[in-house]
Amino acid sequence: MRWPLRSTRLVALSLLLAACGQSRGTQESSEPIVNVSVSAPEIDIAIPVFNLTDQNGKPFGQKDMLGSVFVVDFIFTSCPNVCPELTKRMASLSKELRDKQGVKFLSITVDPETDTPEKLRAFRDKYGDAEAPWFFITGEPKVVDETVLQGFKMAMTRGTNGGHGDASIFHAERFVVIDKQAHLRGIYATTPDGMTALKQKVNQLLAE
Repeated sequence: MRWPLRSTRLVALSLLLAACGQSRGTQESSEPIVNVSVSAPEIDIAIPVFNLTDQNGKPFGQKDMLGSVFVVDFIFTSCPNVCPELTKRMASLSKELRDKQGVKFLSITVDPETDTPEKLRAFRDKYGDAEAPWFFITGEPKVVDETVLQGFKMAMTRGTNGGHGDASIFHAERFVVIDKQAHLRGIYATTPDGMTALKQKVNQLLAE
């Protein structure tokens, strides 16, 4: 059973929020503030048109996803723990899927006011896979927020920590799979079981 568009609003509210953005300038990490598992193997939601910028300063939008299967995650470069680990897991996945023609990777910053293309490129070079067809994108904060929340159905918040006015960023610690028509087709935990299911979905979508 595929989820109707109206039901997908519940997805973002029920996803695990990874508190990888503790107060900037500190070394303490926070525990996830929500811990709800999502399993819906037959999601099929069109990604709305968006226009952002990749790590090389080139335009990147929804139209650039057409014709390829994308694995997508959500990160920011000042995150001290969760985001580097997510990126390392994506790099490992990219190496496993290197022989699969038509698979690409996308990381979207949830801190666009800070993450310039140059910072994203340095982050990719440090934690990612430079040989993979992998785009790190940023842009106007409003466009990024709409893309993450409404387009990819991922939860994220920006706020304060402990009432001291320090910026904190929370976001879903999930990988998303997009098909060749730029439709969202799966949301996966980064556990071994989740990665097995994700790779099965990628193989299915490549054959469609």
